Amino acid sequence: MAMALAAAARASDDPASDYLVKLFRQACLPNIGHPEAVSSWATEQHLDAVANPEAIFMFVGRKSPGSAWLVQDSSGAFALAVRAYPPSCVTYALHARASDVEAGFAAIVAEQTKPDRQPRLEQDQVISSPQGKIHSIVDRFPATAGQPEFALTVAVADRPGGPFMGMIQAMRTVGPGPVDPLIPMPGPPRPPMPPPGAPPLAPKN
Repeated sequence: MAMALAAAARASDDPASDYLVKLFRQACLPNIGHPEAVSSWATEQHLDAVANPEAIFMFVGRKSPGSAWLVQDSSGAFALAVRAYPPSCVTYALHARASDVEAGFAAIVAEQTKPDRQPRLEQDQVISSPQGKIHSIVDRFPATAGQPEFALTVAVADRPGGPFMGMIQAMRTVGPGPVDPLIPMPGPPRPPMPPPGAPPLAPKN
């Protein structure tokens, strides 16, 4: 098993896919369910906050307040985003090889799998969008003594031209309802709609 995990986690020959997985490991995995901790991490890393409302809408979505940051690396252009409801952390790559992103995601799922925390494959589908076909996978993990219930999701696009070609997300989940992977799609911005009585997520500069 250890050898299989090591093989799955080794670097690919696509630097952008490798960096997307690395960014997710650094920013999202240690902070599942805590978008405020991700915001603090982004501030510590001196990431550039996204100020354009349409760009924030694209990265965060239309259902929740949140924040986003641009991440520049020699391998390409990336973004980090958090949503308040459900508490989520997402990394995006403008360009990335789909097979390598999915291989990196599979390695993360395998690492998070424990004897008392077996994931359930909740979604594996291909949808058509204005940017081509998007393959999405949702793996849902049950709550344990040290970790609340959460889901890991990945989405890859088959061609460039949209807001991303690779996306990996960690999302806090509650209850038996289906997990919405919240894949960015073109469309008009809408005002955030947090649950009644829920405090807004303060943006970090």
